[in-house]
Amino acid sequence: MDWDGARIIGTEENKLKRWIKEAMEIRRRAERAMNRDEGGFMLSHTWDTTLQRKHAWWDGRVVGLTMTCHYGVDVVGPAHLETLLGVPQIPAVKTCQLTCHAVSETLLRKDRVLAKLSSRYFLWKLVTVLLMQTPWQNSFIWPLVVFLLSCCIYPLASSCAHTFSTMSARARHICFFFDYGALSFYSLGSAIIYSAYVFPDKWVSSSFHRWYIPIAVFNTVICTFLACYSRLGLPFLQYNHDIVKRFPEYQSPKFSKFLRVAAFAYPYLFDNIPLFYRVFLCVGEGCTDNGTNILHYKHIALAFLTGFLFATHLPERLAPGSFDYIGHSHQLFHVCSVLGTHFQMQALEQDMVTRRPWLVHNSFPITFSNSGGPALFCVLLNLAIIALFSLPLLSAPVCKEKDHGKGPKKASAKPRPCC
Repeated sequence: MDWDGARIIGTEENKLKRWIKEAMEIRRRAERAMNRDEGGFMLSHTWDTTLQRKHAWWDGRVVGLTMTCHYGVDVVGPAHLETLLGVPQIPAVKTCQLTCHAVSETLLRKDRVLAKLSSRYFLWKLVTVLLMQTPWQNSFIWPLVVFLLSCCIYPLASSCAHTFSTMSARARHICFFFDYGALSFYSLGSAIIYSAYVFPDKWVSSSFHRWYIPIAVFNTVICTFLACYSRLGLPFLQYNHDIVKRFPEYQSPKFSKFLRVAAFAYPYLFDNIPLFYRVFLCVGEGCTDNGTNILHYKHIALAFLTGFLFATHLPERLAPGSFDYIGHSHQLFHVCSVLGTHFQMQALEQDMVTRRPWLVHNSFPITFSNSGGPALFCVLLNLAIIALFSLPLLSAPVCKEKDHGKGPKKASAKPRPCC
């Protein structure tokens, strides 16, 4: 090796930025690279074709892509790479050209299509219930309506969050704030319908049953707050439009992931206390042992599998690059969550039909205060929390290019990207 003829092609003090630039340069050079490995950043091989394309505008600064990585951050999009590498985005047309060649992004779009289809399926079920069951004349159906409404919202919010999150850093955070709010609303919808149809006979009208929904509302608020906090920290105190005093998510993904998993696992485990007791622990009379339990078993199994996939990023963690086309944990996550919600809905409908005569005479009467009222209150609180966390990002100034003269611009001047 001719060390005298070696030259430095770039310098970077930030370790993560340096790893990303190194991995992109190694992948771009392909066989001409002399590195023994692929660098410190595990870049997906689905981008080999894109990174090795010979275009005049390629100079190692391409950030208008959405690439799958295995560094702990689920998806690195344009805003992420712009923040990491400190370079402006390329024009929108070239961004589209790159995206068309990104298989990983194509598969993420398939996940979004699945989310949209599932949302339409649950919307069809909701319309069927509204037309066939006439809930405006029968308050016993109200918990089912609230639950189906939450089932329609959370896949749609997830799809919109992944679709519009690549617009900018601000858009990504705000979109996922709404995604977290929709998921917490779904957890409350599950609690409301569990209180109406699922509680075992011996727990019906007990003190725990009386306080079950108020505690679920409180858990929903905590869930939304913690999930939003896991991204940037406390609004105004730890971040605003141009200052992030707390760690960014991409620099400490494990802590952010832990907070997010805890934020959604806690309300789920609480909401399912009556169901877990009914199907796993209860023995003897008053246990509500009927044919619906097999559907509850399927839902519980898929729910735990969904959480496992979200927390562990398996199987791509074991073989990076091998599951970028099919079998990625995010794909399996969406499939399992939708199937689990489907079995949950079937079990709840069956419980509602088979237990209705007994519940009407022995349980609390279903009113607006224990069905639609908590759901509406939860929506308002979630919107307030989302607005609180989004306000520092929405207050960012609009960047405008100023022409101070007709002379040529200095070579050292760098464009200042807006979030």
